[in-house]
Amino acid sequence: MSLLFEVDMRHKLNRDARVVQPLRGHVTTMRTAHHANDVGRFVDADLAFHDVILQASGNVFVAVLFAPLSQVLSARSAQTSKVEQIQIHAIHEHAQILEAPASADPEQARLAMDSHMAQTMNDLKTCVLHI
Repeated sequence: MSLLFEVDMRHKLNRDARVVQPLRGHVTTMRTAHHANDVGRFVDADLAFHDVILQASGNVFVAVLFAPLSQVLSARSAQTSKVEQIQIHAIHEHAQILEAPASADPEQARLAMDSHMAQTMNDLKTCVLHI
């Protein structure tokens, strides 16, 4: 499923620059919330960023499959986003995803998503679970 999602997103982001504006807005909100120490606002912007990507995929199956996970993701994001270093990593990773459409390089989009998923898992293990 990951490959299907990545292919959909690479094509969508590369051909529809209108997706970039809301993504940019969510990254800006994440930065503002980080500096204001507003975890709730940070989490909302983080989840909204991912929602834009899911909706932009144009693949109704991807959106439907992820819908039940939204509450779990919200709770997990609220937990991890309490850690300042995780917020910094998330902002960086989201900014890298945002750069992919500008480059028009599908491989950069894939690598940015892969990096974000790996960083998220690493942060969860080291900063939250301490394993």
